[in-house]
Amino acid sequence: MTADYVMYAWECSHFSAKLRGFLNHKRVSYEEKTCTLYDLLRTIPRNTGVRAMPVLRGRGGQWLVDTPEIMAQLERLHPERACIAATPRQDMLAQLFENWFDDGLMAVSLRTRWAYPENWDTLLRDASARDLLPGVPLFISRRVATKVFKSSMSRAQAVVGLRPGGQEEQLEAWALKLFDLLEVHFAAHDYLFGGHPSVADFALLGCLAAHVNRDPWPRREWMAARPVLAAWSDRLHNGEGAHGDLLPDDAIAPTLEPLVAMMLDEMPVLLSESAAAIEDVVKAENLTSGAGLPRTLRDVTARLGGGDYIRNPFSYTVWRMQRIQTAFGALDTEAQASVRALLEPYGRADLMTQRFGPPLERAGLGTRLAKA
Repeated sequence: MTADYVMYAWECSHFSAKLRGFLNHKRVSYEEKTCTLYDLLRTIPRNTGVRAMPVLRGRGGQWLVDTPEIMAQLERLHPERACIAATPRQDMLAQLFENWFDDGLMAVSLRTRWAYPENWDTLLRDASARDLLPGVPLFISRRVATKVFKSSMSRAQAVVGLRPGGQEEQLEAWALKLFDLLEVHFAAHDYLFGGHPSVADFALLGCLAAHVNRDPWPRREWMAARPVLAAWSDRLHNGEGAHGDLLPDDAIAPTLEPLVAMMLDEMPVLLSESAAAIEDVVKAENLTSGAGLPRTLRDVTARLGGGDYIRNPFSYTVWRMQRIQTAFGALDTEAQASVRALLEPYGRADLMTQRFGPPLERAGLGTRLAKA
């Protein structure tokens, strides 16, 4: 091992692309290992306690898991080319965007990949087969890959709301609106908040670099018409982007304001509904502090593109919001007032102090009730 880290990942993986772009931009020394089926079932669970990807293995044998947490730890260990905002409004908004993108764009990744068979037939089937079972005859590994991916992805699509009755089309319309706004923004700014990327940029990158700007159908049908966004994705993923200063005076670019409006119209509804679903689980199962929660919860009616959108939310997304609220609580009075003033025109001045269910803790890639 000559690099500081080994990243277990797949080229076509949403969160692998998020972490890869971060490592490349930070100039962190790493080697990438294609994650095999043995790695997923044995190597990674044995060393991390979870079946997850991507993960990092450090030179000293330590293992890092959960992409947002990996990035936070690497920021502390490798402060050069920092990808955090130092001012309160940009910092809080970047964290809110990261949570929104990580949660919502997974549905876009699933939709654009699995609704259009040419992606699987022309690119993904053989690549997945070789990644999962290297050295196995291709006709065998193809069968395994098809069984593993097609069955699991069908279930995953239903969880994130990709169900018959118009929600698939609703999700596509939402994604195209989002990408159109980003096309305008990145024509004027290098990143979401100015001259260097934030956690929000990398959360957006996962969907683009691994799916929408890579798979044949969405790259042709969506990204060809949005060349600025496509080029932004390539630069950031490859670590070729500039690294300058964020906008001065804690400013938010006018071109970003429509995205802020979308996020603040939708995310608080999802969080409130998710918190209510958590409360139902706690009550129904008589859970006490330290008890684990389901990764996905009962159906809720969320909001997407101005309409209702039924899906199973993630308890993890609520924990992420509680973590953001904890960071807000650590700000001084003046900084808190500045963040509230940013949110107030959208009717969300109390977002950072609103109660979203019982206190949670992260447990692997899931959550549990916070220990008393």
